[in-house]
Amino acid sequence: MQAARAEVSDSDLQLIQKFCIASFNTAFAQAGKAAPEGMGAFTCDCLGERIKAGDGLGTARETCTMEATRRFPTSQS
Repeated sequence: MQAARAEVSDSDLQLIQKFCIASFNTAFAQAGKAAPEGMGAFTCDCLGERIKAGDGLGTARETCTMEATRRFPTSQS
């Protein structure tokens, strides 16, 4: 059985982007680290695109986090 796919409006995507960037910045601040340049925008753009393509929030988040980690390595110290 396939789940019904919801349409995602531009205003929905803008709201998702705002929450994503806020969450991304908070996570790095709480970790006491600076995010690599462009990582937040990449991650949140990816999230919006995956949701628009029909992924659920959890799947989109996991996929985009893994891809961002590969593209923007951060120090583990």
